[in-house]
Amino acid sequence: MLKARRESSNKLYDTYVLRWFTFCEQKQIDPFEADVKYILQFLQIMVTKGLKYTTVSTAKSALGTCIYITGNYEIAKHPDIKIFMKGVFAITPTQPKYTAIWDPDVVLDYFRKGPSLYELNMEELSKKLCMLIMLVTAQRPQILQSLKMNNFSVSQRDYVFLLQAKDIKQGRPSFNGISITLAKYPEETLCVFSHLKLYMALTEHVRKGEQQIMLTYGLPIHKASYNTMRRWLKDVLQEAGIDTKSFSAGSTRSAASSKASRANVPIEIIMNKCGWSQSSTFAKFYNKEFNKDVFAYSVLQK
Repeated sequence: MLKARRESSNKLYDTYVLRWFTFCEQKQIDPFEADVKYILQFLQIMVTKGLKYTTVSTAKSALGTCIYITGNYEIAKHPDIKIFMKGVFAITPTQPKYTAIWDPDVVLDYFRKGPSLYELNMEELSKKLCMLIMLVTAQRPQILQSLKMNNFSVSQRDYVFLLQAKDIKQGRPSFNGISITLAKYPEETLCVFSHLKLYMALTEHVRKGEQQIMLTYGLPIHKASYNTMRRWLKDVLQEAGIDTKSFSAGSTRSAASSKASRANVPIEIIMNKCGWSQSSTFAKFYNKEFNKDVFAYSVLQK
């Protein structure tokens, strides 16, 4: 059963299960079988603390992995739990993380003004490569961990990585996986293919059998963790002048897809690229105006 969920999900669920065990110890009740009123009390505590619907829903799902409600009910199917969760959604509906997004041209111009490809040191190359991958794929930063030496093919014009359902967040049993294409681009300073090719060559002698493409640049050299690569992305944003207090590493997904939309890329292509099954997901959560006064800018520009 544990294999049915991602490791990240198990870690997240453990947090709420431990909180539930503490709650049950205080109430002196069985943590594996409880009356629905105690589960509602536990979830209500989270609502009172101001936590959002998504967080409360995650806690509910976590409890569902280890307990049954008295009467042999599954938590997700109990009518009182369903009504409660509808109420939580009404109070704290899921909202987009950003109301506006940064313009990718700011980062691209920063790259253009920086060192040329063969002048980059390993730190600069590692960070720049991660950012270019994020911008040309519009994927979540987690995808960087799934790019490996044993799941790609290469031609003279592109690298193609074949990812399975377990490699991506939207993976599910009926999901056939996706391909991530990192193709040549005429402007070498922004060419993800050229940067990856150089990175492969420079890391070949230190890889020592490590399959993940992205490695740390400091000693000891090993595969770069998810948090490390997120930090690299934020470093690039900050150096380019983007407010990293307002925008996280994951904002690259919204920035890239929004720019594609402004360039009149068909919505079907954007959805396919990003792995969205409904256009409403893009429209509500990702398609944002760039973080500037669009009206004033259009008036003043030549």
